[in-house]
Amino acid sequence: MTILTPASHDLLDDPTACEPKWRMTLGAQVESGGVRFRVWAPKRVRLDVVLEEDGRSFPLTKDEAGYFSALVPIAEAGMSYRYRLDNGEAYPDPCSRYQPQGPHGCSLIVDPSSYEWRTSAWPGVRMLGQVLYELHVGTFTPEGTLDAAIGQLDELKECGITIIELMPLAEFPGRWNWGYDGVALFAPAHVYGDPHALKRFVDAAHETVALRGLPSPQRIGVELLLEGVEIALEYSDKKSHLVPPRTA
Repeated sequence: MTILTPASHDLLDDPTACEPKWRMTLGAQVESGGVRFRVWAPKRVRLDVVLEEDGRSFPLTKDEAGYFSALVPIAEAGMSYRYRLDNGEAYPDPCSRYQPQGPHGCSLIVDPSSYEWRTSAWPGVRMLGQVLYELHVGTFTPEGTLDAAIGQLDELKECGITIIELMPLAEFPGRWNWGYDGVALFAPAHVYGDPHALKRFVDAAHETVALRGLPSPQRIGVELLLEGVEIALEYSDKKSHLVPPRTA
């Protein structure tokens, strides 16, 4: 638990900081005409996206910056896929939004717009005077899931917690993990819930019971922070499927 003092950075002071200003362009993006796949693999010659449902593959076009991309009209949310490299093995998407079978399994096409936010007008909070609780989803409840953690939000609020800092959530191998060696950094770990579990948790935290003494319309919830990890990437044949093995 951490209590923020006047010396703390007031990072959540600006309500406009909650407004979406960034859109993911890598991975599988659902569009009106299908799904657009895009991945960076500058040293690869050919990439195909393989749809797991029927094994059909579609070639991606490489641009001068090393990005492969293509719009696949028959692809849609809920389908699974992999990238086949240079007519060889097929691997999951490094920018996958969800890995239903873990980091080595196929990737799932997820349409983030299919979730309807209940708290899209959440204004944020001032950092001064807030009380932080660092939460590890896997050990916070017997179930170790985000949905199970929702059931404990009222208890945290009763304890005086006003901000929850979630420990790293990226996909990892196995059932239990601190999260610091996560892969597929855009995919919350599948053992913590389905593709929309994190959004449900955010909504529930912002809807948590009102503070005592406030009129019922003025509902004040719990703010959320995601713990960040600085990652240094060293590309090699063992650390990235998208870069070919070195030759002597």
